[in-house]
Amino acid sequence: MQKGDYLYTLRANQVITQHDQTKPLFLYLPFQSVHQPIQVPKVYEDMYKNIENKGRRQFSGMVTAMDDAIGNVINTLKKTGMYNETLIIFTSDNGGWPKYFGNNYPLRGSKTTIYEGGTRAATFIHGTMLKKTGYTYSGMMHAVDWMPTIVSAAGGTPVPGIDGLNQWPSLLNGSESKRSEFIYNLDDLPPPFCVGHAAIRSGDYKLIQGFPGPYPGWYKPPQYDGEDVVEDKRFNRTYGDYQLFNLKDDPNEHEDLSLKKGEILKQLLAKMNKYREDMVAANFPNLDPKSSPTNYNGFWSPGWCVQGKPPHILFIVADDLGWNDVGFRNPDIKSPNIDKLAKEGVKKCVYVWNHGAIFPEQATCAPLNFTYLPQQLKQLGYATHMIGNFFLPFKFNRNLQIIIKYSMVTAMDDAIGNIINTLKKTGMYNETLIIFTADNGGWPQFFGNNYPLRGSKVTVYEGGTRASAFIHGTMLKKTGYTYNGMLHAVDWMPTIVSAAGGTPASGIDGLNQWPSLLDGSESKRTEFIYNLDDKLPAITGHAAIRSGDYKLIQGYPGPYPGWYKPPQYVGEDIVEDKTLNMIQMNMKICH
Repeated sequence: MQKGDYLYTLRANQVITQHDQTKPLFLYLPFQSVHQPIQVPKVYEDMYKNIENKGRRQFSGMVTAMDDAIGNVINTLKKTGMYNETLIIFTSDNGGWPKYFGNNYPLRGSKTTIYEGGTRAATFIHGTMLKKTGYTYSGMMHAVDWMPTIVSAAGGTPVPGIDGLNQWPSLLNGSESKRSEFIYNLDDLPPPFCVGHAAIRSGDYKLIQGFPGPYPGWYKPPQYDGEDVVEDKRFNRTYGDYQLFNLKDDPNEHEDLSLKKGEILKQLLAKMNKYREDMVAANFPNLDPKSSPTNYNGFWSPGWCVQGKPPHILFIVADDLGWNDVGFRNPDIKSPNIDKLAKEGVKKCVYVWNHGAIFPEQATCAPLNFTYLPQQLKQLGYATHMIGNFFLPFKFNRNLQIIIKYSMVTAMDDAIGNIINTLKKTGMYNETLIIFTADNGGWPQFFGNNYPLRGSKVTVYEGGTRASAFIHGTMLKKTGYTYNGMLHAVDWMPTIVSAAGGTPASGIDGLNQWPSLLDGSESKRTEFIYNLDDKLPAITGHAAIRSGDYKLIQGYPGPYPGWYKPPQYVGEDIVEDKTLNMIQMNMKICH
C-alpha cells in the first residue's frame, strides 16, 4: 500500500486501541488512495498480472492495498470489541480519473466533469443498528447530507438552515429519501479557474449549463501497454449551451434532450437561477506555502482545523540584540531562520525599557500582588514554561575578535531553527504564534550594532530603545510586510492574552495590540514613556517621552551619545563610556 495509507492505518489502530470506550468515537479516515501518483508495492501489482497495462495494473493494486488497510482497521475494531457498536461509512470525494487509470465506465465523463462519471461515488454503510441490510438503496443522496445524517445517527439534532438533509431515518429503514433535487455545481468563475460549469438534478432530469468539464466521453480502462491514456478533450460547444438528460432512462447520458424538452429545461434553469440568488461568491485563494507537509509532520493541511483554537505561543527574547544585528536588516549577519520567519510574518519595531535590572546579589523579587502573564495564560488553560536566562554574572575578554559577535547571532539563529523544526515535526508549527524581540538595543562597547540609530543600550536614544521584532503565525490575516504602528514592550502582555483568547487586565500601562497586528490596522498607541528615573546620573537618571512624531528627553540621556558603526578589524577601539556633557536638567526635543 502507499506509505500514507500504511501510516494512516497504524494511527487509526492506535486511536481505536487507546480509546476510552465509555465515550463514543468518531474517526475520520480519508485515505490517499487511489489518487495519483500511481504507485504501489509490487506484491499488490503482481495480483493483477492479467492486466498488461502497467498503470491500470498498479491502480488496481492500489485499490487492493487500500482494502487491506480497511481490513486491518476492521480487525482492530473486532479485537477491541467495538465492531458491533460501530457505524461504518465508506465513500469517495469524486469519480475516477481515466487519465490516471480510474474507471467510471459505463458512466460518462471523469473527475473534473459534472457528468455522472465525475460526480457519482461508490458508497456503503454498515452497522448492526441498520434495520434493513443486504440491498442497494436507490434513494437520492448528496455529499452535503452526510453531516446532518451522521449527527442524527449519533443521537444529536442536526443544525437547521443548512443545505444538507438528515437521511438517517431513510438509511436506517430503507425508506424513501428526503431529497428530490440537488445542485451538482455552480461556478461564478470562468475557465480555467473552476472550469465554469453548472448543473442541477430535479427528479429524473439533469440540466447542464455551459462547459461540463474535460473528458466528455465514455472511457473503458486500458488493458494493454501502449494504449493511449485519455487526454484532456474540451467540450466542443459555446459555454451558453445546455444539455438535458433523463437519468432514469439514460443514466449514462447518451441522449441530450435539450432541444426536445424545452419546458423541462426552463423549469430546471429557473430552479438553478433560484439557487444562484443564495450563492456565496467563490473563494479561490492563491497557493499558500504554509500548507506544506513540512509544517504538518509530513502531511498537507489547509490549516482550517486550527482556526478558532487558542494558538500555542513561543515568545523569544534576545539579550542586547542591536537594531542592525539581524539578517533581515543587515545582510552581513547570517540569520536565515529568523529572516524567513520575519519575511513570512510581520516585521515590527518595538520600544523597550532601558534599562532596569535586578542583579543576582539583590534579594529582590517582583511584587506578589501583581498578576503576571503566565498566571493569566494558566487561567486560560495554557501550560507555561520558561527556558533560558536573562542575566548572569560574566567576565569579558576585551581582546575577543569582532567576528564572535556575528557568530553568536548565527548560533542563536540555529537554536531557533532547531526549535522551529521540532514544532514542525510535532505538527504544532501552524498552530503556533511566534514572537521574536529583544530586551533593548545593542551595546557597541561589546560589538552590538544599532547604526544608523543613535546611542546604545543604557541610553534613551533610539539605538538603545528600539528592538528588531517580528510576529509569525497562520492566524495572522495580513503578513509579509513591516508594521509601522507604535508598540511598546508593555503592550506584549495584554496583546498575548488577547491572542490566547482571554480578556486583558484593565488599568495597566500596556495596550492590547492584537487586533492591530492581526490585520495590519492602526495601532492603538500614540505615545509612551521611554523611562522615568528618580535617581542621580550614577543610576543613569534620565527621562524621555514620545507623543506622535515627537520625542522629549529630559536630563541625562545616558552614555554612548553617538552613532556607532561596528568595528571591522581587530585593534579598532571599542567604544568607551563617554558621558554626555550636558547639565542634567537640560531638555532635548527630537523630531
